[in-house]
Amino acid sequence: MRYLNIDTSVKKKIRGKKRKSIDMVEGIIRDSKNFPNIDIENGYWHMHLPIKQSFINSDKTPIKVKRQCIQTIIDCTNKLISMKPKSAIPVRVIAYVNFPDLWYSEIIVFFGDNYYKGYFERDNEYQKWIPLEDKRDIVKEWNIKIPNTFVAKGYKEILYNDDSIYKNELWYLGEVEK
Repeated sequence: MRYLNIDTSVKKKIRGKKRKSIDMVEGIIRDSKNFPNIDIENGYWHMHLPIKQSFINSDKTPIKVKRQCIQTIIDCTNKLISMKPKSAIPVRVIAYVNFPDLWYSEIIVFFGDNYYKGYFERDNEYQKWIPLEDKRDIVKEWNIKIPNTFVAKGYKEILYNDDSIYKNELWYLGEVEK
């Protein structure tokens, strides 16, 4: 009996890894070049990865490229922190990294405490965030470097969708409260 694999993306070779990696890094740096305008009304600004989901999430994309992506997000987060304007309201800059779906990773700038505190309250019938134990060290596991001032906080995310359950691991690095 023959097996028909409809999902051919698993077998496809990733072409242009070097060019795509360079474009990704340059795009992250370009998109985070300037500090965003303070927007109290929305409460935040965010920057998604400027790369195709099929590239960064592929099993064929080397860990080295994924590590470079995470490190670039962290470096640009640190750069934005150093560019933060003086403000009467609290402003926090955070790198958000999603495992296994790196494509959802982003840099987030929170304006004020209201949206920031509400952002981390995820416990309802559709979504639950469970804090990860302190025993896990994402920095060592992925061999990334973070500034001494950064806090790393992880969550196990469980999404309930009809009959399906999805699980992710979410990491927030930067100006995060412990």
